[in-house]
Amino acid sequence: MRIGKPYMIAETEWACPLEIHGFEPRQVDIRGADALQALGLTMSFARKRMEHFLTMGGRILYPDGEPYTLESLQTLFGR
Repeated sequence: MRIGKPYMIAETEWACPLEIHGFEPRQVDIRGADALQALGLTMSFARKRMEHFLTMGGRILYPDGEPYTLESLQTLFGR
């Protein structure tokens, strides 16, 4: 997963790039009213996408082969 730096689209619209390799066919931009909102929405979307994948029986592995759990996502993203 890669979360990019938020960038301004218009005076009252920002976007934050998100790439979740293996989950989405391409990079997506999550939009918000300002940089902080765009970043927060992007992080929230990434977490929900990964949680959904895990609850549907998918597996996400750490580089050492250990599986992520819903609890480890809470540690990573907060509650």
